[in-house]
Amino acid sequence: MTTEWTPERISELENWAKKHTIEKNYAKGIADKIDSLESLNGQVRRAYEIDLAYEELEVMWAMQDRMEKSIMMKIKHFFVIVYGEKQNPFTCNLKGKDYLEHYWSFRDFVKGCGYGIKFN
Repeated sequence: MTTEWTPERISELENWAKKHTIEKNYAKGIADKIDSLESLNGQVRRAYEIDLAYEELEVMWAMQDRMEKSIMMKIKHFFVIVYGEKQNPFTCNLKGKDYLEHYWSFRDFVKGCGYGIKFN
């Protein structure tokens, strides 16, 4: 089977490549935020081990919480970018789930789509 390279087919491939690039760049931004959160988690563990004041730990925990919520929102938006609709299988399945559920869904999806993004 040969593929005829019509202007319509070429345009479809160009549009797909542009969309894929947008998705990949957005996914890379999310992966960078996840790395930042992991770094913060390490700092919080060290702060807890050295017995930092409770008030200071509360501030760090609040930062963790805000970062997790931000990442969860970005992951949901990523799936809207990919599927082009607000109600898609991923956003519906993630409704009410915690950060780890969002993380695993995102990680598994990104690994399967060949974006070339590495996760720890």
